[in-house]
Amino acid sequence: MLFVILGSTTLSYSQSEKEIVSKYRDALHKVADEESVQSMALKGTFTSQKLSFPAAIYYRAPNLRVEMSFQSLMFLQISNDSIRWEYNPMEEKNTITPITKKDDWTAGTNSFDFINYDLLNYKELKHKLKIVGKEKVDSLDVYVLELSKNDKTRTKFLINTKNGLIYKIEDLKGYRYFANYSNQNGYVFPRYIMESGQNRDLEAHFSQLTFNVNLPDSLFVIPEDALAGKDVKTKNNRSNVMSIGDSLYASGDYRQAVQHYTKAIKANEKNEFAYNARGLAKLALKEYYEAIADFNTAAEINPLSANPRNNLGLAKYYLGDHTGALKDYDKALGLDPNLGVAYNNRGIIYLEDDKNELAEKDFSAVIKLDSTNGLAHFRLGVALAEQEKYEAALKSYARARRNKYNSADVHNYQGVSEYRLERYDSATACFKRALSLEPMHLQYIENYGRALYELGNYKAASEQFENYLNEKDDNASIYNLRGLCKFNDQDYRGAIDDFSKSIKLNEKEATYYDNRASAKEMIEDYEGAIKDYGESIRVYPNDPNVFYRRGMIKINTSKKLEGCMDLATANEMKYEPANEAIISNCH
Repeated sequence: MLFVILGSTTLSYSQSEKEIVSKYRDALHKVADEESVQSMALKGTFTSQKLSFPAAIYYRAPNLRVEMSFQSLMFLQISNDSIRWEYNPMEEKNTITPITKKDDWTAGTNSFDFINYDLLNYKELKHKLKIVGKEKVDSLDVYVLELSKNDKTRTKFLINTKNGLIYKIEDLKGYRYFANYSNQNGYVFPRYIMESGQNRDLEAHFSQLTFNVNLPDSLFVIPEDALAGKDVKTKNNRSNVMSIGDSLYASGDYRQAVQHYTKAIKANEKNEFAYNARGLAKLALKEYYEAIADFNTAAEINPLSANPRNNLGLAKYYLGDHTGALKDYDKALGLDPNLGVAYNNRGIIYLEDDKNELAEKDFSAVIKLDSTNGLAHFRLGVALAEQEKYEAALKSYARARRNKYNSADVHNYQGVSEYRLERYDSATACFKRALSLEPMHLQYIENYGRALYELGNYKAASEQFENYLNEKDDNASIYNLRGLCKFNDQDYRGAIDDFSKSIKLNEKEATYYDNRASAKEMIEDYEGAIKDYGESIRVYPNDPNVFYRRGMIKINTSKKLEGCMDLATANEMKYEPANEAIISNCH
């Protein structure tokens, strides 16, 4: 995921280090006190390498338990103040790591740095703290603090000037982002966390937060077999062949994954998970009909499972069967009204079928289930824009970016809404940001050029259309746009050349003939202009302005009778200037 620093500039600042840390302490409320959080339970979704997993974190000082599920496999990590145990069911591997430093029990969960006691207690710990500056990062104003410990390590903190909370931490381990802070009865916690560094990228979206909950001892017990160096099999494990299949699927080797899932099915023909997993692998291989067969079998084995129904809908969607896909998504949601992926998939179909009000409802449902889903905010914005609710769409795009969906597409669609609202300066800035992320995206180049054109910056707009044509020289519309730029810069012959290229690529667009006729008028090639207006009328005979323009040229070139006939036609089509021209020229 790309996090873009927008217009990062150093600003003046007046608060001291002490005041900023004091505001940070106040913003944390109860969690600023180390002893106030005795336990907590967090549930949500982890995303790594484009794969998402249901996850849970349980903490009771000094113990920590992290769970991640993938197709019924359970990844586990349990830590206390002396050792950390990790279990990878795909490899059926146990790892025991001694903990030698005070805080190493949190290794692998640097996400909790948002409660940074080194920063809160920097004076007592005799750390050095200084203000580096005040900047605008991702549209937020932040204070930048640098903490130097006695061991010479340095950590940079970016603290939101508005709420006083940590937005980003940078150190030798990498960086962490924190957003969507929630206050649960005085306990503050970010619902979105993103980590990157040390060969690891991880996003966490938390939907449930509970503090000082009663957690049983059994959650934090490390199996005796693991302590003795023996293999451990959890009750949620499936067969080794299934685990290998999941690992192959995760690595993108779908063909080999299918073979292993098939072995698992032969071992147990009632294994709904194996059929569902094999269906997903076949889906990735674009073997849609075979995938449908597997999802149907999984649904027959367990009629109450929503996932196979959702996956059936996805396979039918890829086959272009929107009606069948919608029925399956409806069934999936009937089985599980909280299945966000089904709302999302159904919303995509509604968006493609121009049922934008229904798409709006579905993406809103996704957001209700997970308000930190930036992609859902973006898609909601698209649905709103398609209904010409541009201001509301802009708010959704802003929420998408705040929730770390900061793709080039967001900036482009934001620019389109600004363009529709005729705020061309803002639109230009949006398209420029989109191009900074994807410099050769032709749609962004075209949109940027159009916005520049509306601002009257014809030279810069023409350069953008030139960039487009250097990559793809068969787009009649772009030649026409570049021709208009040249026309407005009074390069009429250059404009005629571009309009001619547009016509060569598309002889059925009347506008191109109109534009070339106008340029020919400017160089006094009236016969050429008359001919082009004639071609325009042949292609589209219902534009009174074209009859009027041709008629006026004929009158001014001693073809009064023909010209008056054109004006009469324009007048019959209720074109007001034609009546005045007839009175002045044809009586």
